[in-house]
Amino acid sequence: MDLQAAMAKLSTESTTTAVHYSHYSAKLYEIFIKWCSKNNLKPQYKITDDLLKDSYKISVGSLGSKQDQNIKFEIRVPNYTYIGVGNAKTEEIARTKALEDIILYLARQNETPAIQKNKNKIKNEDSKIDSTKIKKLDSLEPIVGNWTADTAFKRLKEFVESNNKANFKLNIETIRRDYVVHMSIFIEKLNKTISIRETGKPKKKVMQQCEVNLVNKLCTLGLIERYSSDRVKKEKLNYIDNSFNVVNVNEKLVNDIYSLLEDLNIKPMIHKDQDYGEIFNRTPLLLDTVIEPLEPLNQFNASKVIQWAPPSSDWNPWLAVRISNPVSAANSIDLLKSLTEISYKMKKELDEKKQFSFNFQKRIKERSNLPIFKKKDAILDIIKDNSVVIIHGGTGCGKTTQVCQFILEEFINANKGAFCNIVCTQPKKVSAISIANRVSFERAEAIGKSVGYIVRFDSTVPQSFGAILFCTVEILIRKLKFGLFGITHIIVDEIHERRASCELLLIILKDVVQKYQDLKVILMSANANLNIFSKYFNNCPVIDVEGNCYPVKGYDFFLEDIVQMINYKPSIAEIRSVKKKKNIDNSDNCNLVVPDNYPREVREVVAMINEDNQHFKIVELLLIHIENNLKTEGAVLIFLPGWGWISELNNHLQQNEIIAQNCSILLLHSSLSHVQQHKVFKPVPPGKRKVILSTNIAETSITIDDVVFVIDYGKSKIVRCINNVTKFDTVWVSKGNVIQRRGRAGRVQEGICFNLYTKERYNKMDDNILPELSYCSLSKIGLTIKLLNLGDIYTFLKKAIEPPPDKSLYRVSDLLNEMKCLDENGNLTALGYILADLPVEPELGRMMILGNILLLGEPLSILVAQSSTNYDLFLGDYSQNAAKHYYSGNRCSDQLTFLNAFMQSESTYYGYYDDDNDDFVEHELSTTALKSTYKIKEQIINKFLRFGFPRRCFKMEHFDFGKTGIFDEPQLDIISALLVMGFYPNIFLHKDKRKVNLKSKEFAVICKSSVNSPVEGSSDHFQLPYFVFEQQINIMCINSSMVSPIHILLFGAQKVDYIDGFVVLDDWIYLKMDVKVASAIVALRPAIEDLIIRTVEDPKLILKPTTTDTKLINILKYLCDFNAGRHNLPPITFETREDKNKNKETEEK
Repeated sequence: MDLQAAMAKLSTESTTTAVHYSHYSAKLYEIFIKWCSKNNLKPQYKITDDLLKDSYKISVGSLGSKQDQNIKFEIRVPNYTYIGVGNAKTEEIARTKALEDIILYLARQNETPAIQKNKNKIKNEDSKIDSTKIKKLDSLEPIVGNWTADTAFKRLKEFVESNNKANFKLNIETIRRDYVVHMSIFIEKLNKTISIRETGKPKKKVMQQCEVNLVNKLCTLGLIERYSSDRVKKEKLNYIDNSFNVVNVNEKLVNDIYSLLEDLNIKPMIHKDQDYGEIFNRTPLLLDTVIEPLEPLNQFNASKVIQWAPPSSDWNPWLAVRISNPVSAANSIDLLKSLTEISYKMKKELDEKKQFSFNFQKRIKERSNLPIFKKKDAILDIIKDNSVVIIHGGTGCGKTTQVCQFILEEFINANKGAFCNIVCTQPKKVSAISIANRVSFERAEAIGKSVGYIVRFDSTVPQSFGAILFCTVEILIRKLKFGLFGITHIIVDEIHERRASCELLLIILKDVVQKYQDLKVILMSANANLNIFSKYFNNCPVIDVEGNCYPVKGYDFFLEDIVQMINYKPSIAEIRSVKKKKNIDNSDNCNLVVPDNYPREVREVVAMINEDNQHFKIVELLLIHIENNLKTEGAVLIFLPGWGWISELNNHLQQNEIIAQNCSILLLHSSLSHVQQHKVFKPVPPGKRKVILSTNIAETSITIDDVVFVIDYGKSKIVRCINNVTKFDTVWVSKGNVIQRRGRAGRVQEGICFNLYTKERYNKMDDNILPELSYCSLSKIGLTIKLLNLGDIYTFLKKAIEPPPDKSLYRVSDLLNEMKCLDENGNLTALGYILADLPVEPELGRMMILGNILLLGEPLSILVAQSSTNYDLFLGDYSQNAAKHYYSGNRCSDQLTFLNAFMQSESTYYGYYDDDNDDFVEHELSTTALKSTYKIKEQIINKFLRFGFPRRCFKMEHFDFGKTGIFDEPQLDIISALLVMGFYPNIFLHKDKRKVNLKSKEFAVICKSSVNSPVEGSSDHFQLPYFVFEQQINIMCINSSMVSPIHILLFGAQKVDYIDGFVVLDDWIYLKMDVKVASAIVALRPAIEDLIIRTVEDPKLILKPTTTDTKLINILKYLCDFNAGRHNLPPITFETREDKNKNKETEEK
């Protein structure tokens, strides 16, 4: 149908609501047709249902229903590149906007007369603008600036960021079943506030329509430009500077893809027989449908509160299993008697220990000297009278080890010991294990009797009744799916840390104690500000206990004091790295603000020191100063932000002969084995000073008795999730953290704390820690909420002490829906259940399922496990370590380098090496990293086997990596491709040397420890510039792997469009490829989703795939090949230069 026929059709269908548009539209049509007739041109039009894309970050649910669609009307004229575009709810209004758009273009080209706008404002049911805020304009400027839902959000964000006084406000209300979205922005130039108000549903569409109208109104006022293809060209100039973006797929493979799509009855957005001239600009290529509807998982939905019951003699509360042979059977009265008999036996044993055990008597006396003993009766009384109690105990008061014993001993003395089962949570596994051992020591009994612990990969479970179990918060949460049966008391320690898992637990416990008031919850912390927790638990009582520490001389020992004390002079390199006013985190450089009461020389030196520096030389000089000048015995505890800094400082200090001779340097990190962590508690050889390099793991709960000196960097590492991109940031800690760290000194005598930051920096620190829920990824937490049947994710997390931002809550629901983890009712699907139960992030779990289908479960489980350890495999100075290149196989992949090293170290499979042995000297590999990876890998594989996946998925693979001259290994190509599915949208494009381009356009570099970081004498040129990476730490991209553009197209890109002859991925990666081929490739995504869903419902399909599934799997393997898009182009090869020369010489001979 041509435009004239469309106009005739519309004129007969016009409704009264569009009558104003009908007259205006007829006038526009008359002008346009006269111009076309004059120039002998026949215009064409195209109508599509324009689904509102995910351009706004706050969204709810999945879209796609009829009411969620906009009509997109496009008018094209032969010989003209400009396209008139109109978007609206009705075809009538969309057509009018498109006509207006193209006539305004022709008017600017002086080909048609300008349109004289009607002074009576045309009201659009689509766009209700608050006309009282803005003057009506009589000008030739367009009302519509050609901005759409796909482009408006980005432009609005740019406008707000570039205008400091814009004061953008967003307000969302609900009236009956409709959403009312109100956006306003202050325009300083006009001294006016422009407001837009939209009403309707769903929320996502209303918000996007509001954005479109607001941006177009700004365009009308001349504050921003009209949208045009010129803007796209300007943006893509930043990235198109080489020929790497050319993709050419073999014709046979393309035909096979089309054949498969016909078998699957999937129609790509652009058909293979469609004329290229009929393909409109800005055509989206992604399909939004799956082949089969999702089958909901049968779930128990009766209760949204974790169930609880008191102890019973036929139930083991620690293992959540029924005891097959209870002491007595029959009925509940007999069960009650059995617990009573156990209680009398426990009372008798305790009395005998008090009377005959010298060790027990001695330890009771030692315990009685702790400050908390003075409050024992008060604590027990307040616990009896309240469901929730908060204990505020100063450092060293004994709250962590004593409160649980107070409760248990009270029950035992009352002949009710078997009716008491206590769970004590700790933030770290090292603290859970060390405290459990300490408490069992104080009770003069072996670990596993009345005291035990459960942490990941290690456990010693106590007796079934009358016992104390120490565990991490994560372990307790995972056990909640079996209920809290048999637990009488839950003690949550260190609540001030505000970790996401702890916040989740507090929400759960608040609901539980409201329903089951016999359950007792005791919250503990050394932080002074606990009012927020008391208020959260209905103003529950807080009992204070004084600490028991020697004074710490550190409040005034800041960087300026240290510089003066050690007479520090910065190196030239350090001086050059100083920023003038800002740090990497964009905060003020507080080193420039030193009080005038310090000598000028000190102030000048401090100003030369960059706050972002690692201060290794200062630490070195401080240790020498402690050794030579202070003449005080005692250990030194150094707080650093992460493992990278720990490893580098350790290497630096080992180079100093004085420190190496006089100090025993020990490392403390969560990824180390329990045996290695426990070394910090043991004495060092005589004449040596213990120096401990630790993260904030040593900040709370654990006590290293001989620590006298603390050196505090005042920094920690947090994991932010921004638009699904994981980024590790090094941030300043809070004043509460500083107090906790200072408290680690002074346990046995007066302590000294050295702060590697200025007093001004300390004054600018926040008082309290920022809740992790406010910035972390919520996808795993959302699945946990569903796994525990706790209701709607948004509603549940809104009950947190400080709820996450709304946009994060909407985003996690959208993400889980897109991943097919939730059905239309918000319940877990079979896929969602598996991803919730796996001990990895859902994106990695989904990647593993497809890897299992492709029979690559073993290598992928190794890589997923490695990403969980956060531990460096290669020892020593990485930039000088030949092992990384030896194992890389020239694959340009950190992940594949690790895989090769792991699989060659066969001893890890059999456990030949002890935890005490820290490295393979001959291979320069860390045994700790290998063994930790092995444990997690086995845990993941066992989970999948329990889900019913065949063992064949995890068969041992052997890769050559070029050792015997085999470089073409298609399975390694598949693994590289699947990494995109696991880590997207973490993509960078290599630019120059270590510099890379990110979508965010932020400055970033390849990490120095990467195999992709150029070393001296090597080339910084890559055959392809596309890389997927695991995480970002500050400006460094960690663990990267080269991938092909087809890998991103098939498994990654969340938006694929055809713009100005390019296939554009997520608005920043431009590919020169046949748009039909690209459309066919992305049309395979619903088939991949369907294959994953059917496989998790029946894993046996892996062994007996259908004919169509086999075709799909084979095509995926071909597309994953690095050369799938290199037809008639130079091939990608992983041979080294030396190998190529040898092959050339062989051919010549």
